[in-house]
Amino acid sequence: MLYSKNGTEATIDISLSELKVDKKALHFYQAVSASGARYINKSSNNITYEWHTKADYGHISMLSGTNKKFSISCQLQ
Repeated sequence: MLYSKNGTEATIDISLSELKVDKKALHFYQAVSASGARYINKSSNNITYEWHTKADYGHISMLSGTNKKFSISCQLQ
């Protein structure tokens, strides 16, 4: 994962075997967040990606065009 210097963009390399996603690079733009940092990617007509971080916790979610939502959380240890 790479964040830009000013914090307005992020690039994430993601692999999720459960969803048949293998090493996909996604570019995110900063979005409004009540707490922590939130980034969103709407480049696909079929899927919206959202990446949210706060302290040592991260959460990525994917919303498909058919309104199916998948999400994964992780915590730094």
